[in-house]
Amino acid sequence: MANGRHVHRRRRSAVLLVLLGVLAGVGLLTAGAAYAAMRYEHSHADRIMPGVSIQGVDVSGMTRDEAIQAVRTAAHAELSQPLTVTVGHDHWTVSPATLGQRAAVTHAVARAFHAGQDLGTLDRA
Repeated sequence: MANGRHVHRRRRSAVLLVLLGVLAGVGLLTAGAAYAAMRYEHSHADRIMPGVSIQGVDVSGMTRDEAIQAVRTAAHAELSQPLTVTVGHDHWTVSPATLGQRAAVTHAVARAFHAGQDLGTLDRA
């Protein structure tokens, strides 16, 4: 009988050790993933999140200055397009810029920069 109990205790110890090993492994994997997400977010804190665009201009992964330049270039091209204004028999060719239309580039980039700020660290990573 003593042999039977001894073997049973050894099996319980082995199961307990395996269970502790699995739990430790899961804990290490979770901690490693959280650390990697934190490092990724920290290294990309000065960049716009992937998938963000402003009026068709893809600004994902850009810094603030890069995004402002890209959007400003696209806005300038759009605001320089000729328009024909017709009143009766008179026709004028003007651009939206000459009519006073402006693009709020820095405001748009600021909004794009804050896109996803309400997401958690793991979601952003």
